[in-house]
Amino acid sequence: MRRYRKLHRLLRNFDHVKVKVRPHLKNKECYEVTQHRKEVAFVVEGLRVISSSNKFNVENTFTNDVSLKEFRDRFEKAKIPVVVSERHDNLTLVRLCSFFKLFKDRYFECGEDSDGYSIEIKLKDFLIYTRRCKDRFPLYIFDAWIPHWKGAARKQTVVKKLFQTPRFFKQDYLACLRKEERPPWKWLLIGPKYSGTAVHVDPLGTSAWNRLLFGEKLWLLFPPETPAEMLKWNQNDSCWEEASDWFINIYPKTQCNSWPQEYKPLVTFQYPGDVIYVPAGWWHVVLNLKTSIAVTQNFVSKENFTLAWELTSKEKPDLALIWSKALMKNTNAGIKPFQLSSDLIQL
Repeated sequence: MRRYRKLHRLLRNFDHVKVKVRPHLKNKECYEVTQHRKEVAFVVEGLRVISSSNKFNVENTFTNDVSLKEFRDRFEKAKIPVVVSERHDNLTLVRLCSFFKLFKDRYFECGEDSDGYSIEIKLKDFLIYTRRCKDRFPLYIFDAWIPHWKGAARKQTVVKKLFQTPRFFKQDYLACLRKEERPPWKWLLIGPKYSGTAVHVDPLGTSAWNRLLFGEKLWLLFPPETPAEMLKWNQNDSCWEEASDWFINIYPKTQCNSWPQEYKPLVTFQYPGDVIYVPAGWWHVVLNLKTSIAVTQNFVSKENFTLAWELTSKEKPDLALIWSKALMKNTNAGIKPFQLSSDLIQL
């Protein structure tokens, strides 16, 4: 069971929270904040120019313009990222307002300290922080518990509607696991300007979708074949652990002539109503350009099952054993015995 450390009076102790969440930064973020933000803004403007040229853009389609079969053939089977634009209207904002009103006094996770304790911030305090934030490396809510809210019916309805799965991603072979057996797979993301997630690959061969509800995000995605040492340029430096530092220190290297063409990143700007599909294995780094609110989910479909099964068997054999038994019991999954590792389950 997760252990929580509730930190009170957070408006006067955000520096204390940041040190707990990011011990690798030490005192680094206290200096040259203005210059740092100018450098990030310069990189972002350059990427807007690149994005307008359409040369390295993530493909964009509208949800009503493509069928489920066409989506799977064009994007899932081909393992190509895509932005699916959904209808975005005032109803979404109404739901967000209801959400903030109902959950304003609840604590949300924004990281862990060096001892593994979850650091939590009350939502109403964090919203004040997002409006006043001038930090070099802002705090970022990344909460995995709110998507599974089982409390009051009204709150449960609001949460369920915010996390409604897009029609292209209903298939999920991990759904046959019980909640307590499955690793975290749904998150609520709330972050101020220039917060973000450092370059990474989603775990255990899972794919992901991310729906932006409010704000604006910048995404860079690299093919699975891209060597990790190229994206995490200096393993002794912490710059790749913060999204804004990554864009300043490492992104320019991707635009050099020496950077292999096959490892060039795809770029996209995400706006409210956009759902980004990230195929399994793709490296990605995300930066919030405005205060942003998003929901995201990792999943395993038919197209990435083989990779997910191999990685789970290798990295989490106990989970693979539980998963294999659940798949065999679930006739709707359509998984055949020979697709599962024989050393984990007796057929």
